Amino acid sequence: MPMLPAQEGIGSPQDEARYFRSNSLGMALEEISSFQKDDYPYVLKRRSEKDFVEDVLLREGKPYNRAEYEWKTGIKYSRFYEKDVLKRESIETDGRIQEERIFDTNGEPLRRVYQWQEGELVNIKTLVQNNEKEKGERLDEYVRGKNGNLLQVIRTENRAATEVADIFSSPLKEESRVQWHFAEEGLSYFFYTRDDQEITERYRNGDMVYRKRLIDKKQGIRKEEEYPKLEKEIHTEINEDGKIVSSRIRSPEGTVIEKFRYEDGLLVERLREGTGGALRVVYTHGEGRRADEKVYEDDVLKKEINYYGDEGRREILYRQGEPIVKIEYEGEEIVERTSLLKDSR
Repeated sequence: MPMLPAQEGIGSPQDEARYFRSNSLGMALEEISSFQKDDYPYVLKRRSEKDFVEDVLLREGKPYNRAEYEWKTGIKYSRFYEKDVLKRESIETDGRIQEERIFDTNGEPLRRVYQWQEGELVNIKTLVQNNEKEKGERLDEYVRGKNGNLLQVIRTENRAATEVADIFSSPLKEESRVQWHFAEEGLSYFFYTRDDQEITERYRNGDMVYRKRLIDKKQGIRKEEEYPKLEKEIHTEINEDGKIVSSRIRSPEGTVIEKFRYEDGLLVERLREGTGGALRVVYTHGEGRRADEKVYEDDVLKKEINYYGDEGRREILYRQGEPIVKIEYEGEEIVERTSLLKDSR
C-alpha cells in the first residue's frame, strides 16, 4: 500500500471507519460511503485514532492486505502485511523515507538506507543478506547538477568481493525525476524519467525481475525490456504513429526477430525468423471485424483465416500447399468441419 502523507486522516478514537474507492495498490482514490463498499472490486477501509492509522484493503469485500501507520515524536513508522504476515516496514521523517526493511518468504530482511541532502535523494544503500551465499551491498548514487536536476544514476554492487557499476544515464542537463513506489507481495518499483528516456524497474523482495527503458528518437521510440531471472531481452522499435516496426527477442532458447510492414497505416505483413524457422503472415483488410490472414511457414502456405459478421470466421488448413480441411467458427465454437481432400478413386 502507498504511504500516507504525514498524519493524514488522523482523528479521535471514536471516529468510525472511512471507505475509499481503491485499486490493487491500495491507493485512496475517492472517498465513498459505507453503503458503496460492495460496489467496487477494491475498497480501502481506514480506521484512525490519535497518532495511528490502520488501512485494510478489501478485494471483492474480503481483506486483501493491511497497513499500519504510527507517529512518534515526528517520526512516521509504517508496517505492511499480507495475510497478517509482515512484508515491509519503514521509517520516515519530514515526509521522506529514511530506512526500510523488506522481508522475503523466509523472513530474512533486505534493508535499505536512504540519504538525503537539502531535500534531494543522494543515494540508497541496500544491504543484502538473504543467505550465507548472498551477502553484500548495493549502492544507488544519484548525481545531480548545480540546479538540482538529476544527471546520473550509478549503481555499484559489491558481492563476494566483486564490484560492478551500472550507469543508468549519461550526464545531461535536462530535468529528470526519480522515485520509488512500493506495492504488495514484496514488490517495489523504480521510476526514472528525463526528456528523452524513461526507465522502469520492478523488484521482488529486493531482486530486479523486470527492467524497461523507453528512448525517444526523432522518428519513434525504442523500447528495451529485460527479464533477468529468465535471461531474456526484448528490443522493440516503434514508429512515430505508435506502431511496432521490428522487435528482437533474445533468450536461452535463441534469438527471434520480427518485422512488421504497413500500408496506409494498416498492417499488411508480419515476418518472424529465428527459433522454429520462418513464419510469415500476410494480412488483407476486408469487411470483417479483423483483417484476413494467410500464414506461411518457411514460405509454404499453412493456413487461411477469413473473418465475417460479428463472431464468424473460416479457417482453411493446408498440407504441402494443398487445402485439406475447412472449419467454420462462431466465436470459439466449431459449427462445421468440411474435408477438402480430393477423392482419389
